[in-house]
Amino acid sequence: MDELLLNLVISLCLISSISAVNKTLSVGIAKRCPAAFLNVDHYENLYLDSLPVDYANFRMNGRHEECRVSIMTGLLEHGICLSVLHMNISCDVEILFSTNQYEPDKKFRCGRDITSEWCTEERVMTITVKARHPQRNALPSTGPKFNFLIKAESVPLHHIRKVSYLYMDSELSCGVQHSLDRGERIRLLSHRRPHVNKEMPEMCDITVITTDVGEYEQVCFKFDKFISEDDCDTEITASDLMMPYWNHNETFNCMTQIDEKMEFCSFDKQLTIQLNRKSATNADFAITVQSKRQPYWEREEQVKSELVGLSIVRGLIVIVSVVNTVVALSVALISFLHRNPIRSIRQWDIHSILYIPNRSAVLTIPNTYEGATPPEKLDTEQNVI
Repeated sequence: MDELLLNLVISLCLISSISAVNKTLSVGIAKRCPAAFLNVDHYENLYLDSLPVDYANFRMNGRHEECRVSIMTGLLEHGICLSVLHMNISCDVEILFSTNQYEPDKKFRCGRDITSEWCTEERVMTITVKARHPQRNALPSTGPKFNFLIKAESVPLHHIRKVSYLYMDSELSCGVQHSLDRGERIRLLSHRRPHVNKEMPEMCDITVITTDVGEYEQVCFKFDKFISEDDCDTEITASDLMMPYWNHNETFNCMTQIDEKMEFCSFDKQLTIQLNRKSATNADFAITVQSKRQPYWEREEQVKSELVGLSIVRGLIVIVSVVNTVVALSVALISFLHRNPIRSIRQWDIHSILYIPNRSAVLTIPNTYEGATPPEKLDTEQNVI
């Protein structure tokens, strides 16, 4: 019965119209919980952000408040990926990612500056925010607090099953080349947690290429978590960027002003990211690299396809015109041959074909009556008796 209900919900979501290109759902607890069920396929970008805790609406008849938001994809051979762009939660708050009703698949609790990515091959999952009740007469400053921004998207299963992380904390993971199919993405992280190497390489570079043969396919990246303003020992250099929008080699450090919406793309199908660090512990960043086609280039390709179509139509019009001309000439020739049989044509010679009458010649008819006496008029009248 549960599977039947799930299929019904998926079908209803599939036939519903797309309501927006971008959507941000604000999630809180108590009366601020939206209790939504969203189809991620309906949006180009779907975000979940947090609302401040309203302690006045806490119900005191339970141990905690919670809010559930469910997300699904109706696409076959697709799963769901959640990217935690930033998350700060107190120790009396839990955020759970679940694909079943028995236990969570992923749990976040008691942390600051959390960034992560989690994917599931299931087509339906639930995000739950749990907050324990504050003690009676407790100050609001000691109550539960959370602040987060999560991006949800539908991802092909073969992308989920592939490697989705590269760490720039080991000589073994540096100086490598990674390939991405069209639409595929990978995250570059500064280091593992906890640190696996006490002495990280001072320089680490990773080259990402796209295997898509499309003319306008690029390798693009953006910072999910940028270098801290206090970390001036770390520099990241991106090479082979598209000019004139950026420099060919762009360097990012603690003085660079950047936000999470800024995206940088390669000039061609290759992008190199190089990390230079002076400290093994300070560097802390997350970069998402993706093989994609920008909307501008998609429009350019569409215009190019339309021009090719117009050229084909123009060629067909020319061909039809030539055929019509040939048919008209053939009909005229047949009509001419019908009026002038072949045997009469054989009697023609070069003089008859090229004969042109002289228009200046005057036709003179001799007057045979000149100088003659006209005949007398016969009297045909007779006397009547």
